[in-house]
Amino acid sequence: MPHDLRSASACLLTPPGRSALAVVGVRGPRAMSAVAASFQPRGGCPLDARPDRAVVFGRWGGLQGEELVVVRRAADDLEVHCHGGVAAAAAILRDLVHAGCRQLDISAWASDASRNGVDAAGDESTRERRQIVAEAQLALAFARGPHAARLLAHQLSGSLAAAIDTLRAAESRQREAIAERLLSWQGLGLRLTQPWRVVVAGPPNAGKSSLVNALAGFARSIVSPTAGTTRDVLETRLVLGGWDLVLIDTAGLRLEAGDSIEEAGIAKAVAATSQADLVVVVTASDQPDTTAAGTLLCPHAPRLLVTNKTDLLTIPPAAATPPPLHTSALTGAGIEDLAIRIIHTLIPQTPPPGEAIPFTPRQIDLIKHLRGNTAHG
Repeated sequence: MPHDLRSASACLLTPPGRSALAVVGVRGPRAMSAVAASFQPRGGCPLDARPDRAVVFGRWGGLQGEELVVVRRAADDLEVHCHGGVAAAAAILRDLVHAGCRQLDISAWASDASRNGVDAAGDESTRERRQIVAEAQLALAFARGPHAARLLAHQLSGSLAAAIDTLRAAESRQREAIAERLLSWQGLGLRLTQPWRVVVAGPPNAGKSSLVNALAGFARSIVSPTAGTTRDVLETRLVLGGWDLVLIDTAGLRLEAGDSIEEAGIAKAVAATSQADLVVVVTASDQPDTTAAGTLLCPHAPRLLVTNKTDLLTIPPAAATPPPLHTSALTGAGIEDLAIRIIHTLIPQTPPPGEAIPFTPRQIDLIKHLRGNTAHG
């Protein structure tokens, strides 16, 4: 259907696939009429007569249509919240396109919003708020795990924009403290859309692949009692403790490789540890001396020590400094403790509810600029 490309746009704002809830965004001068063409509010009061920020319950597609909610953020900015099945959101998007909207993917949607935020009329604070909203919408579409989604939702609702406003208006002597609090969360913020990288490393036949499988809950890596089975770097992405991370299973580390293939696998394992957020160093309780392989690891990578195969022990493990975690991938002993320790090592402190968290390099650069800016306004 021919239409003015600037009249209205529609986009699926939640990640594609099945979920509990799907959200379709609609914005532009004709957004209201496009939604009103299919949405019948309960109570009779039309959508265009509702105030901004109204949450309106009704049906989509007539009296027998699906029950859903429309959020009127503004007259030219609405959200349709529907069932999370793939078909429901697809049908709403088809109806909106038929009503004259152009359908955008999330990257184009966020790019348009960011550009409009910069170019639109309004003061600097208003433009910054619009840009953060665009960045948060894009980030939410790619976030995995409930904690990242919750923290990004706080930024979408205005936590970060309000903190930047406070920073911009503060006296010079106060700016340092405000900026430092914001920047203290930058490492976590940048990980809200990118998984933490956790490398599982150690000598051959220590049970690394079995531990990865136990943590992931499914057989992603080949498991074998033969030393040197894993010859490459195998990645398993999962949500652990509510956080998105990648477990990286590596070839067994030893000082003298048996052949060129194993040597290449060891080189890849060492390289993986240099880019890790955490290295889980796994040894086995039935191997008398496994310390030599540890010298191959990147010395700067944070480490978590694990002694696996404790089901083979007939006597209590000897004391060590620092004490390792004791696990058995066979019986499941210690696996829950390992998962908890991984998360606590990566994220030693979680933000309080509503905390402002910068989550893009642009936002971090802006905060650093404002911290050093002694002028007001």
